[in-house]
Amino acid sequence: MIETRYAFIGNVDSGKSTLLSVLSTGDLDDGRGKMRKNISQYRHELESGRTSSISLKWKDKDKILIDLCGHERYLRTTIYGLNSMTPDYCILVIGSNMGISRMTREHIRLAIGLEIPIIICLTKTDICPPNVYDTTRKVLKRLIHQRLGKKIYEVKENNDNIDNIVMSLTNIPVIDVSNVTGEGIDKLNYIMNKLKVRRKFSYDNNIFQVDAVYSVPGSGLVVGGTMLSGRLSCKKLYMGPNKNGEFKNIIARSYWDNDGHVKEIEAGMYATINIRGENKKDNIVRSSIKKGMILTDVIEDKKLTREFEATVYILHHPTTIAVDYEPLINCYGIRQCAKIESMESNYLRSGDRCKCMFKFMTKSEYLCEGWTFIFREGGSKGVGVITKII
Repeated sequence: MIETRYAFIGNVDSGKSTLLSVLSTGDLDDGRGKMRKNISQYRHELESGRTSSISLKWKDKDKILIDLCGHERYLRTTIYGLNSMTPDYCILVIGSNMGISRMTREHIRLAIGLEIPIIICLTKTDICPPNVYDTTRKVLKRLIHQRLGKKIYEVKENNDNIDNIVMSLTNIPVIDVSNVTGEGIDKLNYIMNKLKVRRKFSYDNNIFQVDAVYSVPGSGLVVGGTMLSGRLSCKKLYMGPNKNGEFKNIIARSYWDNDGHVKEIEAGMYATINIRGENKKDNIVRSSIKKGMILTDVIEDKKLTREFEATVYILHHPTTIAVDYEPLINCYGIRQCAKIESMESNYLRSGDRCKCMFKFMTKSEYLCEGWTFIFREGGSKGVGVITKII
């Protein structure tokens, strides 16, 4: 089953994990972190109340809710989630009693740069003073209208044209939500039930991208991830590239999705694959499997490259970008520095768009034309689309 994906973004302590838990379970929060415990994966997340990892929850078996980090310390994890998990929509959570923070603005820029439609949820409306609420709404309206050139759409009861509003990249719906009283939860559920998958899938190559590795007692190694394109159903696969740029022969013992065992997985599905070495003597070590590796069934697909051409858009840079600039590339699971070897313009500034030639600094990677990536260096950020593989 191909699920619709929703990424929850926003500043720390805005209530992302609590809202996600309320939506996935149908229960309300007690105002003291009761529902957040269903999402937290680590002890320090429970103690601090701050998400530091990517969590997935299923809603009605056809929707994946992705909980991303809000703290600035974990911004790279949020960038990885927005790029590698390929969400169809972003739900931007803003604490109405907290205002519009710098990280909120960063997340908005990233979502708009990746052309992901946004739904804004103003949480904690039950405890927010009226004057603080009004100030937050005014600042939000100014940010959306003047700086981003978008339109705010107030979600009210019995909206007949809500589907067209949400599907448009020029309109941003705003919903008042309380995880304690349940205000706005029905409206948000209504919108989520109406929205469809936006991702476009290719069937040219059979590519499964790994973003999680598990060691299951009695079953062995299990890799989880997204089927980026094509279909997989055979037993003999190739996994890589490793640190030496090589692919290893493996056997897929079984395929699984959210409903259970399946014979085939296809593009757009989030699935897990139980794997082992090609021979019984081959021992695959869990530590040797990294995020960003791919599984494929055709040897011709194993084409690696160090150079690629891309059209980039600069979200933010304090000065100018020139040739020899070396940002960190985040392309699905790939994280590696690359140098700009040449570009059409002499220099780039915030808001500029240009075609550039990149070269990875360390090793070759598996890339495909049309893949989207985020690049960053310090406070500078940009997005790009790969147009040519060298």
